[in-house]
Amino acid sequence: MADSTVYLYRSGERTTAVGKSTTNAQGYVEFAKIPEGSYDLVFIKSKSAGSEFDGAVAKSNINTRLKIAQFESADPNATADVPKLKLEIPATFKATGEVNTWAPLTAGASFNNTVDVRAYTVKNSETPRIMRYFLFSLVSIDANGTWADVRPGAGLYTQDPGYVTPGIDPNLQGQDSGLVSLDATGLSGDIYLQVVGLDFNYNRVAYLVPIKLNRTAAAGSVVAPANVRAVSYTLSTRIDYLYRTPTPDAPTSGTNLWVTTSWDAPANLTGFTGFRVLRATAPEGPYGQVAFAGSAQCAAPASPTATTRRCTVNDNTATLTTNQDYFYKVVAVGSNEATSTAPAVTHTLPEFKPQLVYPGKDVHDVELLPNYTVKMNLFNTGATGAVMDLRVADFITGESYAYAAKRLTLRKGFDANNKQETQILSNLTGTSNYFVFRDSWATDADPATVNDTVTYDAASDILTVPHQYETDLLGTAKVPLQANRRYSWFINAGYAYRLTDPTKAASATNYVAAYSVYSDPSDTVRVVPGGVKQGYAEVNDFTTRQ
Repeated sequence: MADSTVYLYRSGERTTAVGKSTTNAQGYVEFAKIPEGSYDLVFIKSKSAGSEFDGAVAKSNINTRLKIAQFESADPNATADVPKLKLEIPATFKATGEVNTWAPLTAGASFNNTVDVRAYTVKNSETPRIMRYFLFSLVSIDANGTWADVRPGAGLYTQDPGYVTPGIDPNLQGQDSGLVSLDATGLSGDIYLQVVGLDFNYNRVAYLVPIKLNRTAAAGSVVAPANVRAVSYTLSTRIDYLYRTPTPDAPTSGTNLWVTTSWDAPANLTGFTGFRVLRATAPEGPYGQVAFAGSAQCAAPASPTATTRRCTVNDNTATLTTNQDYFYKVVAVGSNEATSTAPAVTHTLPEFKPQLVYPGKDVHDVELLPNYTVKMNLFNTGATGAVMDLRVADFITGESYAYAAKRLTLRKGFDANNKQETQILSNLTGTSNYFVFRDSWATDADPATVNDTVTYDAASDILTVPHQYETDLLGTAKVPLQANRRYSWFINAGYAYRLTDPTKAASATNYVAAYSVYSDPSDTVRVVPGGVKQGYAEVNDFTTRQ
């Protein structure tokens, strides 16, 4: 959340703030070269829920940059006090293997292979705090202060489903996560455990506790990961874990930019203690660790005879910025380390925000077969192209009247001489054919598939789409809008994309390496990985002529 006031305290010392700052438009807060140590941050904003982060780590002479969720209150008149949690680890066990007694989690606690933990609420007042859920993750922080974390759970795009719906514990008079076992995902040594609690007024608290992880399995010889890929996603609306499906598997809450990295690993991971994901802004480096993974982030082999499996993890560090080239390598860790060869490259796209131009908002006397115009905000962002669905709906009933364009694609294409030109394509409803519209060249095209009624003017960055233009190609008549009636038109779904090398045609090796998603509302086919819709849409209402 932007414009939140953030107070910085030494951990455990809340009498006097040692720093004060404000979150920027992207929700980041940064403290310049504060002394090394552990700090608590308190976020405050009018009509917003409370948010605290206890135990933030500052490295010596490094600017500490954090991105911490804060939300609008469900009820601005309700308490903005954050929940208070107790964290415990198993102390003794029953003969059945169940936990018998618990002990407080202390800084520096040691774990073997898995991290077993429990969180429960304590009273802030006479009434126990009711929670939406808890979240758990394992975190590494390097010497440069770069934060990387993984939240175990189902799904290859797992980044925030380490949540546990809390249950009522009558003995505690509060809510309890019960035993949570976190796979160590290849980590070892000094790391951190993060526990987050969110209540029903959207008050949020997070604890970061230093722990030590021991690996007891024998490490073996490893081979370098192969076929490394990096695909970035920029969203018009931040992913928010308040809007998750029951089994979420999308990237972390509160972000609108992340990079999904994936690679091939052997089907048999015996001897592998994990993978380290490295990132740089130049192919030659320097590279720093931004994510880590283990077997939990690797899919099962595709078949019993498969020799490889695909591993996937997200880089969602706070240092990611848009309009930037990033290069990724993956290191396999065992008794040796083996690094992937040529780095995978992506370019993070700025937000794709096409603007509806005509018919404008609340205009009258619009013709019954209008030309819809959209200012694209596309190629100046570095994108290779965009895909959009333009829809017209009845203002009163809300029912869709028709698609102005179905899966309309505007892209930089290539002619027979490999000359780069702008192309406009459309995948017609109910067909698998692509009909090509070329703004400046059509000499080598099949006349049966060419239509120049859809145009793009590069100078003005305006795309013009006639109403139901596709019916001409299908051999059916256009259905005009009704006279003296109010309609809404909008981009129902749309995204920009960029090829790995935008100067060359798409191929198996020149794949889409970046998306900037305007709206992604589908229940089935979704551009954004995971279980979260992007429902953003600008809507223009207009009235047709008499």
